[in-house]
Order: sequence, then C-alpha cells, then structure tokens
Amino acid sequence: MDDKPLEKMLHEMKDDYNKLPEYTNTKTVMHSIFARKRSKWGRLLPTVAIIAGMLLFMVVALPFINDEHQGDREAEYLKLYFQQKKETFRKELGIESVESFREVKQAERLVKQFELTSQAESFEQIKSEIDYLFTTPEQAIEQLNEAGESIGQNYDFENKMYEMEASLQAYMSKLFEKYAFTSGEQKALLEVQHNNLKYSGPSEVKSFLELLDEQGFALKPAELGSAAIIVSTDYLWLARHNERLQEMEGFERYIELVESKIEPYALGIYNERKLPWDELDTVLLAIEDLFDSYPEDREVLVEETELLSIAQLYLWEYIEAGEYAPYTLSQNAREELLNFVNNHGDSRYWEIVNTAVETYESSDWKNLGQNGSFINHVSLFFDEKFAGLQMEDIHETNTWPLLSSTAKTYLAYDEKQDVLFLEELSSLEILSLYLYAIEREEEKIVEAMSVAELDYNQSEVNAMDLAFQTGVIIRVDHANHQETYQFVRWEDNKILAEVELINEDKTWKVANVEIYD
Repeated sequence: MDDKPLEKMLHEMKDDYNKLPEYTNTKTVMHSIFARKRSKWGRLLPTVAIIAGMLLFMVVALPFINDEHQGDREAEYLKLYFQQKKETFRKELGIESVESFREVKQAERLVKQFELTSQAESFEQIKSEIDYLFTTPEQAIEQLNEAGESIGQNYDFENKMYEMEASLQAYMSKLFEKYAFTSGEQKALLEVQHNNLKYSGPSEVKSFLELLDEQGFALKPAELGSAAIIVSTDYLWLARHNERLQEMEGFERYIELVESKIEPYALGIYNERKLPWDELDTVLLAIEDLFDSYPEDREVLVEETELLSIAQLYLWEYIEAGEYAPYTLSQNAREELLNFVNNHGDSRYWEIVNTAVETYESSDWKNLGQNGSFINHVSLFFDEKFAGLQMEDIHETNTWPLLSSTAKTYLAYDEKQDVLFLEELSSLEILSLYLYAIEREEEKIVEAMSVAELDYNQSEVNAMDLAFQTGVIIRVDHANHQETYQFVRWEDNKILAEVELINEDKTWKVANVEIYD
C-alpha cells in the first residue's frame, strides 16, 4: 500500500467509501436471498428458519458493523487526506518543514478527534476545516477576489493572517536557534527582506524571506530601537493584492501615502520615520485629504484599509502630546494644539481636538485621562451620514439604562406621577426614561411621555437589547422644539433606530419611533 502514489490511494479509499452503502443495503441482500429458486419443499422450512435468523442478524447487528467499518474507512481517508494537504501546503510555502505550524497541529487534532468519535456528520466538516487550514494567504486572497468579497470585512481571512503570523514567528525563532543568529544578523534581515537576492546566508533563511514576500508578511523591530525582530502582516501587500483597491482611482495615492508618511510596522510615536508627536498632524491631514479627494472611493478605503484605525491612533497620540501618564502639558504642547484649533477649523478632526483643548483648559492643562473617549469617534466624522456632527451631540452607550440617572428618575416620577416633574428633564433624559418604562411595561408612564397621536406597537421595541447593540446615540436634529436621536452600532456605524421628540407644553415627548432591520 505504501508503494502506491498518495493520490491513487485517496481515490481508491474514496471509491470504497462511496460504494459501501451498495454492499450493505439490507433490501438488496434480502432480494438476493429470496430470488434463489427452491425445488424441494423438504428443504423449505429449514431454509426459511435460516433466512429468518439472517434477517434478524441483519436488522440488529449489521448496521453496527457497517457503521464501524464506514467509520474506519473515513478515518483512514482523513489521515491520508491530511498528509496530502500538508505536503501541498509545505510546497506552496517553499520551506523544508511545516511540522511546527499551528495549522498542522490543529489539523492533526481534528483527524484524531474523528478517529476517536467517527461521527459521520462531522466527516465533511473536518475535511472542509483541513482545506481551510492548509490554504495559504496568497490562495485565500485570490479566492476572495474571485468571489468579489471584501478582505477588510472577512473574519476568516483576518483569522488566517493572524494564525499564519504566529506560525511564521515560531518558525523564524527555530531558524535563528538552528543557525545561532546573533542580534546583529537578525537585524540585518530587515534590510534585505524585500530584496533577498542580496542575502547570502543559509538557504533555509532565504526561502523563509521569499515565503514572507509571497504570502503577505514582513519583518519589523519588536520595539523602537530593539535588536529583536518579529513577523507582522504586510498591509501594503494586502493593498496591492486587493482587486477592489486596485480598481480605485485613488489607489496610487493611497500607496504613496503609506510609503511616504505612514510606517505600517511601527505606527504613531514609534514610527521608523522618526516623526515627533507634534508632526503627526501632517499624517492626519494627509489621510483626510485622501478621503476628500476621492469621495467615490471612501467606502472601499474604510472596508479594505487600516487608514481610520491609523488616524485614530495618530490623533490620540497627537492630543496626548506623546505622553501616556498623568501630566501637565508643556507650553510648546499647548501652543501646538491651539495652533491646530485656530488653523484647521474645516478639518474632520477639529471637533475632537477642540474638545480636548477645552478639557485641558478647564483643568489648568492637566491631562485627566479623558482623551481616549474623544478619539473613539474618528470614524463618525469620516462618515458622510453624519455631516456637521458636533462632539456635544454624541452620547456613548452600551449600558442599561442609557443614562445612569434614569433608574433614580424613574422611581421619583413613579412616586409623584406629576407631569410637571417631566418639564425639568432634557430630551435625552426623556428618551432614556421612555425606553426604561417600555422595558418595565409601564404603559401609563410611556403614554405620559408620548404625543397623543403616536401610534406604533411597543412590543416591537426591545429597549434593553437595542441599548446593548448601540455604541453611540447621536442627536442629528436639534431645532427649538424638535430633536432627533439615532442609535448607531459601533462596529460599522449602521443606524439601528431613530426616535424623534418634540417639545409640547414645555415637556419633551416622543413623537415618532423607527426601528430598522
């Protein structure tokens, strides 16, 4: 058996597996037995007894024997299938061994798991898992391109890059140990990684560098100034292999931005271009200019690149003045931030920077650790749905009730049942109280906070669930007697619901509720 080519063995085993039901079909066996001619009645009764015994055996015992044999065949098939896929995977990567890879160890566990359980329903699923594990990043990105799927929103692809990154890191460590690489020799690989023809070291290491280039990974310093190097996803490679990006008019501008201003492997104040914190605003403005210059490409840029995440990090470090601990801003830092506020009033970042400056000024320029919540909203200011958005219109929420004061307000109103009490509440407080009353099924309170003609099914509103799905509530309309709030999901800025309130008899009341799919 070992002398046969693996492909032939797999084919034969698959053939056997497919034919197995034919030979163990109970009806076929019964038909075969009863089709035999019997010429003498004297032999009929003993034969009938034998047949009856055989039938009883087939009904009771044969299914178990068949299941056991079928399970054995499937287990053997999976073993061979695993070996074939692993070898193909190794050849695609172009290295001598993949035994230490996480993908191999996970596939081995799946095969052993099936060998122990032999559950027929998991056979195809495990086969599919093995296919996924032994798909290289280069093959995976080709599959996504063929399907027209988004790389930026595909969890399986993101997970594959993460798993491969860890496998390659472990493989590289073994290479360094095997060839006793000094820290200097390790660091020297950074200079030749994208031009490995210049590398004259061990062939195994050269093959590894070629693998990184072909599969979307790169080497970078573990920390700024550190001699240690690590494997990291090459975002520039992803961009160049992403067909959706290649079709964009602004693609070349994006590549130019990444190559000239953004260091994908060492972001922020740790960037390898040694940009100080007070020059990070040049990167921020360049990202903004790219979005503004190619409005037709905004959606793809958000989905397929890390630009908004990069902008969020750079903005945080900019308004933190490059510090990460409680401190008082220096005079230079104050002037830098005030200069941005005074000279970039039309920037998407202006609201965030200005809010940070106002917070600093109110605390005598001490950093009280509030800037993190400001920069969380970068993506909202790049979303055209929220044009004209102001920081004061954003309320973060993923808690219940929406406002921490709502439970106390509810008890106070429930005790007094006085509508004058509601006059003191803002529109947001009324909205939070309204949803809280819906959740508690207090119809009288709900009615007191609704306009008379409001007509919709309250049971359609799962108030608590809506609150936890929502990342922020945005006030998008604030006229004198009308305000509208949108419930926005954090991860993709999708609007989940919209509630309109009007001021009637000095009290804010809910005038319309829309729940979106």
